[in-house]
Amino acid sequence: MRDASAENSTDRDKTQHPCNVNKLDRACKPHALRQMALVVAGLGWIAVSSVTHASDAKPAPQTTRSAMHEIYGTLSTAFRLSLNEADFGNPAKRKEINKALKALSESAASLRDHEQQLGVDDDYLRRSLADDAREAWLAYERGHYEESRFLLYGMTENCISCHSKRPDDTDFDLAKNFEKDLRKADVLLEDRARIETATRQFDTALNTYEEMFRAQTMTAAQIELSGALLRYLKLALRVKRDPGRAIATLQSFAKREDVPRYLRNHVSKWISSLEEVRKPSSESNLLKAGEALMKKASQQSQFPEDPDSFVYYIEASGVLHRYVESKPTQKADLAKAFFLLGVAESHIGYSYWLSETDHFLETAIRVDPHGPYAEKAYTYLESFTYAGWTGSGGEQIPEDVKAHLDELRTLIDQPAKKKQ
Repeated sequence: MRDASAENSTDRDKTQHPCNVNKLDRACKPHALRQMALVVAGLGWIAVSSVTHASDAKPAPQTTRSAMHEIYGTLSTAFRLSLNEADFGNPAKRKEINKALKALSESAASLRDHEQQLGVDDDYLRRSLADDAREAWLAYERGHYEESRFLLYGMTENCISCHSKRPDDTDFDLAKNFEKDLRKADVLLEDRARIETATRQFDTALNTYEEMFRAQTMTAAQIELSGALLRYLKLALRVKRDPGRAIATLQSFAKREDVPRYLRNHVSKWISSLEEVRKPSSESNLLKAGEALMKKASQQSQFPEDPDSFVYYIEASGVLHRYVESKPTQKADLAKAFFLLGVAESHIGYSYWLSETDHFLETAIRVDPHGPYAEKAYTYLESFTYAGWTGSGGEQIPEDVKAHLDELRTLIDQPAKKKQ
């Protein structure tokens, strides 16, 4: 699903950081920033999981929860002040905002370093969150207020990605006060839904998306291009596990008079797929169930990047995330799960801010570098990388990216250590 906000950005420095328009889910953080009246969301709980051996698993200590409360508190201050661009750059409020951003950066760094308590599944997101929080603070320190606000908004992509992976019926109570602020600031429905997802207000976010789909402020095609339909399906399937609600919403959306033929066809396929995934599965093995859904997705695709397969890829990724969270002990099975997650994410990734495809594929290699899925993961990763860094300006893969691929290649090629 294409992200219209990324695709329509004309002032991105594409020469220095090229983006293949067919791979808009690449991590394309712009070097030049758009003029945006953006808002920033608080953070909910980062899902705790472990993909190490079961005997090594340890529960997250209370300090992790305390860190998340601290992040929420500091970011909520910046959030309210960022709603008004003039306030964010107001010298009288500089000390207060700078203090909040610094504390947010420190808290995010602390969360990133919880390596032994939090699983590999979310390593990439924790590192990305910490980097973004620090960049937002440093930009504010330099007086680059527009850049800082942009980074704060982009940072929520880390929260959304983490929070929309797994089933969760628990909303983050501390975030409920945000709703009044959002409505007072007249935040766009799309941005409001993203903020609500980032703050774990899942039911509210679904309601907001449904309101957006009914409203006439955007055309049906613009809604599809924004990625809102895909985000909605991820929440409905992976978090709330409620395909019935998604079916009713899509049926209502399809009745809009402005739905173009191509989109009407996609919606029809999604509804049919939702009817299938809502049926109880006879496969109790999560890995096998995820693999079966991946095959259905592949069979549904008539061409590369075919949106018809979205529902099966979303459902498959949700099942595979639950498998990873079950702490499997077989390296080959774990590598297979991460390889499949990487493939699924390459089809349903929508963010111009970050890409988890690379992380999942790299993890598949590192988990079992001499196993049956290492070579497959590397081939897919290399292809994905070249596609992402090749555009109208030609191939422009940075040296550090090439070096990283070489490192993974060496890891696969070096002889396996013999067991003593």
